[in-house]
Formats: sequence, C-alpha cells, structure tokens
Amino acid sequence: MGSRRGYKVVGVAVAIIVILSISIPVGNSGVASPLQQYDDVLNQDYRKKSSNYTQSVLISFVLDDSRSMVTRYNSSGDTWLDTAKDAVKALLDQLSDESICLSIWDFSGNSERRWSGPNGTPISSTDYLTNIIRDPVRLGDDYGGFDGRQAIRNEIELLDNPPGQTCIWDAIGGAYEDLKFYSSMYPGHKPALVVLSDGPDAQASDASAIQMQKIEACSDYWCPWDDEANGTINYTMHRGKYTLDLWDPPMSTTWLEALNHGGAVDFDRTGLLNAQLPIYTVGLGLEHHLPPSEPATPIWPGEVLDNFFALCTDTTVTPPCKESGTHEYNLWRIANTSGSGDANYYYTGTSDALIHIYEEIGIKLMSQLSHLPIRINSNADFAAYGFPGNGTAGNPWLIENYEINGSGYGYCIYIGNTTDEFVVRECYLHDASGCYQPPYFQDSGLTLYCVQNGTIDQNNISLNDKNGLHLRYSSYNTITNNSLNYNSWENIMVRWNSDNNTIKNNRVTSSCYGIFINDCCDNLITSNVVLFNIYGIFMDEPNSIKNIIKKNIMSNNEYGIFIYASSTNNLIYHNNFINNTRQAIEWCGNGTKSFQEALNQWDDGYPSGGNYWDDYIGTDSQSGPGQNEPGSDGIGDTPYWLDEYPLMSPFNYTEYDIPLQQGWNLISLPARQLNESVDSVLESIDGKWDCIQTYDSTTSTWKTHNSHRPPSLNDYTEMNHLKAYWINITESGVTLIIKGDRFDSALTIPLYAGWNLVGYPSLNTKTVANALGGTGADHVMVCDTSKPYNIKEVGPSYLMKPGEGYWMHVPFDTVWTV
Repeated sequence: MGSRRGYKVVGVAVAIIVILSISIPVGNSGVASPLQQYDDVLNQDYRKKSSNYTQSVLISFVLDDSRSMVTRYNSSGDTWLDTAKDAVKALLDQLSDESICLSIWDFSGNSERRWSGPNGTPISSTDYLTNIIRDPVRLGDDYGGFDGRQAIRNEIELLDNPPGQTCIWDAIGGAYEDLKFYSSMYPGHKPALVVLSDGPDAQASDASAIQMQKIEACSDYWCPWDDEANGTINYTMHRGKYTLDLWDPPMSTTWLEALNHGGAVDFDRTGLLNAQLPIYTVGLGLEHHLPPSEPATPIWPGEVLDNFFALCTDTTVTPPCKESGTHEYNLWRIANTSGSGDANYYYTGTSDALIHIYEEIGIKLMSQLSHLPIRINSNADFAAYGFPGNGTAGNPWLIENYEINGSGYGYCIYIGNTTDEFVVRECYLHDASGCYQPPYFQDSGLTLYCVQNGTIDQNNISLNDKNGLHLRYSSYNTITNNSLNYNSWENIMVRWNSDNNTIKNNRVTSSCYGIFINDCCDNLITSNVVLFNIYGIFMDEPNSIKNIIKKNIMSNNEYGIFIYASSTNNLIYHNNFINNTRQAIEWCGNGTKSFQEALNQWDDGYPSGGNYWDDYIGTDSQSGPGQNEPGSDGIGDTPYWLDEYPLMSPFNYTEYDIPLQQGWNLISLPARQLNESVDSVLESIDGKWDCIQTYDSTTSTWKTHNSHRPPSLNDYTEMNHLKAYWINITESGVTLIIKGDRFDSALTIPLYAGWNLVGYPSLNTKTVANALGGTGADHVMVCDTSKPYNIKEVGPSYLMKPGEGYWMHVPFDTVWTV
C-alpha cells in the first residue's frame, strides 16, 4: 500500500484482503500463513484506532449520486448510493477528531454542486468560494448536541438523485480548487480529495435519445487529459469512450467524437493530471482493464491515439484536440499522478466492497501522511501548524509520521530559532532540492538552525540534494534511531557551534560524508552504523574539539575516520573499523600523524582499551598498562598506529543461535546487524526458508518477502531489530545464527493502539510483567507450534527470551522501552 503507485481491484470475496493490501501464499509446510491466522483478531481493533492517532486530515469528497447509483443494488439489497454513503461514513470513523471535512460535492442538472451543510442549501461551482453557508467542520467539535463527525453524516444523508448529467471532471476540479484554497489555512493538516464515480453520462436528461452535443457538457472548466501546471487551455474537440445507456445494465460503451455543437466542447479547461495535492479515485462498475492504462484504442482518420499518453496527433484542428481514453483510465491516472504519487486508484465491480475501500483510504491517510514541506521559524510556529504538544519536556511538540518531498523547496523540514522541546519522529524526508541558499535553504531533508531541545527519532532521511540532516548553531539536541542514506553531500552535518548534541543508534550509509563535524565541541557520537561512504566520520577544521566518538561501526568506507590537525582532544574508542580502504587519518597538512604526534586520544586507557581494527596483525600474549606482563587480556601487545590499546575482537560483538522448527516460526533479532538485508541476516539458513512476513501497525498492513519472487515484487528487503517476523522454514533441524553487536543502551519501540508485531532486541530474559511495565499491554502472544494457528497467549510471569517475536495488544498508543 504505502508509497506504491498504481491501482487496486476489490471484490466481495476478498474484502479482508483489501484491508490488508496483500495476498500471501501458504508455505511449504501447509500451515496457514499468519495473514490468514490473524485477520479476525486484528480487525477487532480496525475501527477503534482512529481516536488514538495524532495526525490530522483536511478532506473533501466527490460522490456520484446520479440515477445509475439508485437503480443498482448490492448483495444486501441496498442501492449503490446508500452503500457509498455508508463508505464515506466509515472513512470518517478512521480520522482523528482534529481532522476537518471541508466539502462534499455531487451533481445537479448539468453542473456540479458543493453542499453547504445539513441546514444549508447546495451551491454551484460558480460562486462556491464566496457563497459558503458553513465553515469547514472539525470532526471532534460540538455542533449543537452532536459532534462534527455526525454533522457530516447528516449532510451525507441529504445527497439525493438529481436529474441531469454526471459532471465528474468539473466536480473533481471544483473540489480540488476548494481544497487548495483551504489547505493554506490548515498547514498542519494533510489535504486529500476522495472521488467516487460509476461512469459519465452521454445523455443530458432522462430522455432515451443520445445527445451528442452533451457528451462533454459536464467538462466545462476541468479535464482529465492535461497537467494542472499547464494552466487553462482552449479545446474545440474531445474524443473518448462513453456510456450509451446508463439505465439498462449491463452498460454498453463505444468510442464517440464530440465536436463543437452548441458550445458543448469549445471551452477553456484546466487539466487534473499531476495535481499538487493527492486525489484518491474509486471506479465503481466501470469498463475495467488490467491495468487501466491498457484498453484498446481506436485509430481516427489523420491521427494516432495512444491511451497511455492520451495525445491526439491530428494537426488539422486548431486549437488542439485531446483524447482521454476510458473513464477508468482517466480516474486511474488522475490518482496515479497526484500528490507526488501518494494516492491510489481503486476498482470494484459492485458496491459491496466500497466500505472496505474507504476504510483502507482512511487508514492510509492516518498513517504516514504526505505533507508539504514544513517551515518553523519560531516557537510560535509549532502551534500555528497545529502540531500536538505544548513545548514542554513532558509534552513536546510532535511532528510525526509525515512523508515530505522537498523537491523545489530546498528543505523538507526547517526548524529555526526555537528553544521549545519538540520531537520529529517516523517521517520520510526525501528529495529536498532546487533552492540552495544557505543558511536558510540547504537542499537538506531536515535543517536545525539556532535550535535547542529537539529530538530527531526513527526517521528515514534519504535522497536529498545536499545534506540529510543539517545542524547549524544548534545545541543540546538528540539524534537517534534514524536511517540516512544516499544524501549527496553529507548524511549528517554538524556545523558551527553546534555543541552538546547526542548522535546515537543511527544508520548512515552511501554518501560522500557519513557524519561531518565542523567547528563543534562536546558532542557524543555513539552506537551508529556508518557504511559505504567516502568519509565515514569527517572532522573538519577549525576547532572540532572534545567530541566523544565511541561504539560505532565504520565499515566499507573509503576512510573510516578523517580528522584535520586543528580538531584536537577528541576521544575515540570502542569503535569497530572493518574493511575501510583507509581506517583512520589525522591530517596535518603535510601528511598523517604518527602515534607519538597524535592530537586526539584513540583509546580509553587500560584496561578499557581502544578500538577494533580488522587489519591489525598484532598478537595478544601480554597484558598490563605497558603490555609487558604475562597473559592475554583481549588487547593487542603493540599499538595500531594511533591506538595504544587495540582490541583483538570487535567491541560488543555477539553470536546468538535461534533453533527453528519446520513450518512457521516467530523470530526477532537480538543484536544489531552490520548488514540488515534479508539475505545477509538469514545467511546461515540460506535455502531453508521460503517466506517471511511482518505486520505494520501504523498502516494495518502485512508485508512479505518471498524467496521465490523477483526482488521487485517483495515488500521489503531489510530486517529491522525493532520488528518481529514470521518465517516459514522448509526443513527440520534448522538453526539461525544471528551475528552482530549487543545493544548497550535501552531502545524504544512505539506501540500503537491494537495489535503490534514486535521484536525483543535484548540478550536478557525478563518476565512479561517486568519487561512491559508501564506500557498498558493487556495481551501478549508467542509462537507455539503445538497450538492451533501456532500461537498462544502468555501471562505476566512468562519469560521473554532473545530471538523471540511477540504479538502485543495495547489499548492506546504508547512507547515500550526495552
């Protein structure tokens, strides 16, 4: 689901599969997959999760209420329109109380109309911005005895079956313009438009005769065949596939040409493609193709039509004509190109599955929200955006779970001149580019400028044009548990008096500079994995002093650490240097330093020791501060360049065996992996498994990795120590060997209201009561292959063990500290 672009096909028989977005095969053992095991359990909480979300949505609806929607029925005997109304209500139930319903659009006569509330009257698109009877409705507010959610329910019930045409494109355009107008007033809300259509009408009224001049009468201002960014263009012709008889199913369709009969086609129109805000579309009972981009297209005289690009090459017509393909194709590409690919097109042949589709859209909106770049210039701006919190240590401002594309803005999130406590958590910040004007626009995923008291936790910051994370004049911040990859210059830049920051437990890969320190003091850089950069850690001049660099893994970089001469008195110890071209350099302008000339301390003294260097060739037969006493002590007898006490084995390294039975097993990773790819983690059991599954509680979706699939069809390629995984083992007597670093400090795992499939990243055993104290967890399940469905519930005295995975149920969102 998530960021995957495309469409979804939904039917009655697969309603539950729709909610979870994937269909997973049964493994070789014949045991039902976890997806099949837990659908019923998980969906007990499906409709209860919205009240625990902190995200807010600004939403509008376009709902087809034309005659065909009241002449067709679902399997329960309800009209398609009644089912569509229930589907909209189901989506509203997924949204937080802070979410806002802006407007509902339908059709009346030969135009679209915007509803203005249960006590108001619908108004047409010609004056909707100046004649709105009601304000946007906040779902949790009181509206005279009932909340906003019920107010919108009441408004939906008033939708009727007006005579006239299905003015779908103008309705989408009007609702979209409406949404853009208000989105600037609610910058902390994720905007979204949700559209339902069962097809366009070729008739102007209930008359049986086809009225050719009216084919495009409901596309007076908006069209599905051009980009929004191209502005308004005049068209005199339009060709497409239209329904000839809506009143007597099954519908018949044909390709028709609309000319300028009575002004029906000659209009200035704006395109709906590549819309800036996301538009979710639902096709109901349409002519359906797999995929929607590949229906057969006709050849008109003098032109070649291509349904994917939807271009008409007839040069005899001025102004130009365009062809929009089937109705499904139009809906599909409007969704597929909108909001940077964030939205989806959904198809169902009947209305039975509409409720499940709309619930899925609601959950998608309430998970990782696509958001325009966020710019905070003072403490007051946190409240102006509507972020939850109050800026105190006990209730920090919370920016959570956004997907932000910074292309053209030069940033995804910029925070400047703040001292309030805040948290940026679980965001995907990518592609910041197009505006490099330091210091305020850095082409960086996240910029902190003159900031204190910030926490940056569990984000993915990748593919930005300059920096992933940029700190300038910013101190006393905590940067933890983030993944920073493929940022062109620096993954993490700490610059100019950015002191006393903690950079911990981050994964920093594939950039020019992994972590860049420039003119900063007293920072703690610990427990990070720094891989495949040119410079793993780079300390630039002048005066980067008294920083502590410990317990990091520097591997497969061109330079593990590079330090300029004016960066002095830094403490570097208990790091693992593995397979770097040059492990470490202190540069003084005319060459590297020798052991006697070192300006930084490369060990923690005796017996704590220094660092592990995988190319160290010394021996360990002596001990003591001078390494001149008999007996080994795990420290090399001779220095490694600047390190007086090199370690003989990797610091914190461990191996842990997990016995596995044939069939499904529930596992987690008790140690930090140097390489988190599925193939690397499972190297010890290569060829002895066929399927891995994990559950994402933020989106209520299952994700799978199948060894027999092409890599592009798998949902994930890496295994995370915070998650648990169901793995299907194909033979008996299998042991998984987990190799990696021990976790030397507490880790936090977010738990979301309902069921969570989580790992246990620890080498210690604890009872459920001791391990989960304070989380509110009321049910814990473990794997037991002797039980039906391979699970059993355990009590507070059960000992949680390394390598096990767990189902945990909590009644509210919380954080588990392991």
